Amino acid sequence: MSHLSFQVNAGENSNHHEARVLVDGVDILKSIDPEMIGLDPVEFFLQKSLIDSGTLYIGRCSCGVLSCGWIDLNVNRTASSVEWSADYLGATNYEFDLHEYDRVIEKASSDTAWETVDRTAIRLVKQMDFSQAKAVGLTFNNVNADPLNKEVIELWFTREPVPPDTLNVSYHVPWDWTNSDEAVKAVQAMLDKWEADGRPGK
Repeated sequence: MSHLSFQVNAGENSNHHEARVLVDGVDILKSIDPEMIGLDPVEFFLQKSLIDSGTLYIGRCSCGVLSCGWIDLNVNRTASSVEWSADYLGATNYEFDLHEYDRVIEKASSDTAWETVDRTAIRLVKQMDFSQAKAVGLTFNNVNADPLNKEVIELWFTREPVPPDTLNVSYHVPWDWTNSDEAVKAVQAMLDKWEADGRPGK
């Protein structure tokens, strides 16, 4: 049976990363289409088909947009193995031992060693309790740390109830780009102020 492993590469001059799939030490995306890049690691490991049967996306267009172009595989989970296959001409099929496969996926999906400071900050902020925002009519949606604007971290919320033309709102929170924990402290300070004021900031 084949052996599965993963490698995370960083994009040039950005906070983009790509998960590369290696089977028996060979980068299978490179062998299929060298122009394609891997999915963002977070997006890749969120795919349910990794641990169930279904369609697994392993590559996207070099522009970074999955819908622009992609490479996918068919995943079939059996009682003792996991099979990967593809419908395109000349595709190689792979079979993995079920228990080894699950161990590799669990380890790789929980590995954060590849993260830059901004990506760690994004992950930590997403894990925060936003009930204070909920109490003042805002539901947390997403967070972004733009490497081209290192002075702030941006948070997106949805207003409740939704007034006309104000469905989504964003807030820029100053933070120390060199320390991901500072992003959490800065966001928490903003939430504490909202709670004290009884309303979100402008």
